[in-house]
Amino acid sequence: MQDRKREHKVVTRCGCQAEMRIKYVCHFVAEHNHELFPTKFVSYLPAYMKISDVHAAHMESLRQVEILIPKIYESIGFNLVPFTNRDMYNVVKRQRTMHCGDVNAALRYFNSCARADEKMYWRY
Repeated sequence: MQDRKREHKVVTRCGCQAEMRIKYVCHFVAEHNHELFPTKFVSYLPAYMKISDVHAAHMESLRQVEILIPKIYESIGFNLVPFTNRDMYNVVKRQRTMHCGDVNAALRYFNSCARADEKMYWRY
């Protein structure tokens, strides 16, 4: 393996010796040999696909009255927002994991204890 071009990767899990490699631009060409993405579709690129807090809150309130995500997506106006219904499903998944997390489980437990025992006091 002496003709190997890449260096062996050093595996260090503890006692790590930090290492940084910086690559630099030696040549830049501004002209493209293809057409650029149309500006009306730029919002669908992954870097721009963000669900705002307002849309997430609106979606959550509609989900609480059992409206399905495809219907919510249609009601918001899919051509007016910079995200897809798949992004909406991802937000719902994140909200579910946060809802069932350890902290929320502890808060629900304290609430149930406070309801059962009038001497129990806690504040969040």
